[in-house]
Amino acid sequence: MEIRSNQKVHTSSSVAKYDRCPRLWYYEYQVGLMPPLPLENVNNSLSFGSCAHLVFETILRNKIEVKKKDWKKMLSGFSEHTSEIITAVFEQVEEYHPFINELKPIEVEEEMFGLYGGIKIAGKIDAIVEYEGALWVLDHKTSTRTLNEKRYWIHNQFNIYSWLAKNNGYDVKGVLVNFLRIPSLRKKREEDAADFIERVKQDIKQSVENSKKTQYFNLFSITKDREQVIRGMEDVVDSVYHMENDKFFRKRSAACFEFNTACHFFDVCTGEINEKDLVEMEKIHPELLLI
Repeated sequence: MEIRSNQKVHTSSSVAKYDRCPRLWYYEYQVGLMPPLPLENVNNSLSFGSCAHLVFETILRNKIEVKKKDWKKMLSGFSEHTSEIITAVFEQVEEYHPFINELKPIEVEEEMFGLYGGIKIAGKIDAIVEYEGALWVLDHKTSTRTLNEKRYWIHNQFNIYSWLAKNNGYDVKGVLVNFLRIPSLRKKREEDAADFIERVKQDIKQSVENSKKTQYFNLFSITKDREQVIRGMEDVVDSVYHMENDKFFRKRSAACFEFNTACHFFDVCTGEINEKDLVEMEKIHPELLLI
């Protein structure tokens, strides 16, 4: 397979993908291969996460724009199950996650660029917001697992986002993580949509009433001073050096099931599917269109 020329811009996602597994990065970013199956077909949680991001984006944009958008009309592109779960969850947001009404969005889904140590860095930040008298990067996270804040403390994504925000004139204090846990309930065989949505809403209500901190909606902050950000960016520089100069991209087998399901290139790495049989992306990786 012919290797494409090295990318000109590096994003938090491409760096994270390389740090997870160099071979996975090679497939997606270096030779630009389409996975054997769409990622959403392998991991349904990603479909929920994409949908949740869209709804949060719409809610924040509606705070800025005069013309309001109806997020419920935007669910048609997602599966019936995802749409029903999202509907149930977001009908509870204002009551159990009032934070969303307490912040002032400054920018939403903003693409930012910068040059660090000769490396072009780019990223699409979920939002820049004003909250409790300070500016923050806001990032939405979804997971089937219960929140573990330590998981995000030294995540390089947040070092990159904090650096990009500061480099573009936003004196952010750090990152606000808007965490949403994916409900584990499944629709019963004879259950209609309205009954299922109500059952999910009741589950959310009970989790709030039985705990001081809901399992579904959480917000926490990660302060990022200059020293922390620079240390993180030096790690990014090291990753980019290997991305641009290595001739062989090893498999990191410990990451094959990192998110409780097989990587979408797992069958390629194991030889079940031949790399040469995969289709190349028509264009370069979508994130590289940030150039």
